[in-house]
Amino acid sequence: MAELPDELVQRRVYMLMIQGEGRAEVRVFERFSLEDAEGTVATWQDESLGDLVTELTEVLLTNKGVHCPGEQVKSTIEADREFSVEGPYPAPKSASEAFGPLLAGFGDDRFVQATLTVLC
Repeated sequence: MAELPDELVQRRVYMLMIQGEGRAEVRVFERFSLEDAEGTVATWQDESLGDLVTELTEVLLTNKGVHCPGEQVKSTIEADREFSVEGPYPAPKSASEAFGPLLAGFGDDRFVQATLTVLC
């Protein structure tokens, strides 16, 4: 994932969901304007992502681009989960900078599923 195009992290809101062996983590990266040099990172951790990927896929397909997908997704994920928000931090300049440290934390897992969602 660190080799993804850097343009992905130039978006206003994007999210990485990772499921490993017995643990999961979601991070939502958000800048309030595309021009902002800083942003926040909201984090949620649990044993499993459960049906989260399916829930978000349904939200995005139902929305069909009518409303801001970032706000729709944030509303869905925050309804039943408590996220901790940190920042402001300098916005990542590359996919490697944004995703590398989180992926490295799952380096010893035999199985890892990562889902990247680019929202706004």
